[in-house]
Amino acid sequence: MEVLEGIDLTGRRAVVTGGASGIGTETVRALATAGAEVTVATRRPEMVQPLIRELSSIPQAGPVLAAASTWQICSP
Repeated sequence: MEVLEGIDLTGRRAVVTGGASGIGTETVRALATAGAEVTVATRRPEMVQPLIRELSSIPQAGPVLAAASTWQICSP
């Protein structure tokens, strides 16, 4: 990814919300390709699995994990 060209993020961790689609997916792709360990916070972890498989085939890519999150609205 040209935005992080020449930057080594090995040993760094990142959390990306909305990483299952759109700009979030590209953010995950860029960070992992630069070597970062990326956790994707999503309500639908199954949507991240294709991206995890894709990035696991790139030798220099850092690990990508999906973390399920649930949001509840609290009322007083």
